[in-house]
Amino acid sequence: MSANKGDEAYRVYDFGRKDANGQPRELHIEQARDAIDYRPHFLVHRVVVMCLWG
Repeated sequence: MSANKGDEAYRVYDFGRKDANGQPRELHIEQARDAIDYRPHFLVHRVVVMCLWG
């Protein structure tokens, strides 16, 4: 099975967890920002409309 771009997971908050050496685990803020699809999507629009109009 090949990995897809959608298979990536980036840590943007880690609740203060530590790695095996007792150091805070690495966060992936920039990578997460770059991976976000900022285009509006139909589903999000539909949910907003449903919330506004019932």
